[in-house]
Amino acid sequence: NTLTRPQRDAYWAKLIGKLQRLLPVHILQRYCDPNTPFYPPQFDGEFKRSTNFYNYVTGLVSSLFGSNLSSDFGVA
Repeated sequence: NTLTRPQRDAYWAKLIGKLQRLLPVHILQRYCDPNTPFYPPQFDGEFKRSTNFYNYVTGLVSSLFGSNLSSDFGVA
């Protein structure tokens, strides 16, 4: 890999973040549920329907549908 760390971060935010906007909302809600582990995914039973998540970079709760997805970040 010849990309620098800032280039990899930008790639992730721009490309992956953009593609994440295309996922069905019920999938995004599962990933945003604070009580469901991201890995291994446990997609059975009830879940909190929200598109907010804790952004470890900013230390704030953010919305997946805010203007920053695919410009400043992509969800990992």
